[in-house]
Amino acid sequence: MSSSPVKEINASSNASHIPSTFINGTLNEESNVFENGNEVKIGEIPKNFGISGILTINHEILLPQLIPKIVVCDLNALILKSRKIFFDHFKFLSSSENLKELELHSTIVCYRNREIVPYEIILDSIPSLRSLQMNCIVRKNITEEFIEKFSETKLEKLSLCQLPDSFLFEKFLDAMRWEKPDLDIHFDFKRSFLMYEKINLFIGKLLASKECHCYPPFFETKNGIIDEELLAALDELRKAYLQRPIKNIHYFKF
Repeated sequence: MSSSPVKEINASSNASHIPSTFINGTLNEESNVFENGNEVKIGEIPKNFGISGILTINHEILLPQLIPKIVVCDLNALILKSRKIFFDHFKFLSSSENLKELELHSTIVCYRNREIVPYEIILDSIPSLRSLQMNCIVRKNITEEFIEKFSETKLEKLSLCQLPDSFLFEKFLDAMRWEKPDLDIHFDFKRSFLMYEKINLFIGKLLASKECHCYPPFFETKNGIIDEELLAALDELRKAYLQRPIKNIHYFKF
């Protein structure tokens, strides 16, 4: 990919009203919306423009027409909300050395033969990534290979959202303790009585443990779901740390 600064790319003369670059653009089913609110049809975008900043893909249908027009891709955040995206398109959009944030909102990354790309391959393709958020489909693709891949990344924050009761969060945290001990891990669980019971048991075991393997987790809940005495005990335990430890920090949200 060219290393030319985005600002040097010029729009074609017959589309001078279109900026040569766009920042914080959103690709919808029929058009692209720029950060200033201007909506532009795909045919009006010049054939030699660059993208930078944040790109949100709400629908993938226009990607085959959009990507050939891009001569510089310098994104720092890619947010995918489409139903799917082909891996070759994904690799192009994630090719920037400045890409630090990736969000997968129920988006399936797949090869041209419709086979789903494993999460570990996705991590491999973005060595610059610092923050990863995945929604909904994480329960299908959390594999041993995926977990082991974390030790090779530069990730600082991982957010797993809309997690079901079946997600084995304790097993996952124990694995991260060895594979990526300095990772901030954010869990967003679907509300259920079973999940609340599991969390209360988890906190109880953490407080009873003579050796604290992780910084005491933070919880964001409503309606007093988590036992108040347990939360107060966690606060006291947290005060024992004078500064952030070089250990995983966990955030739980319901």
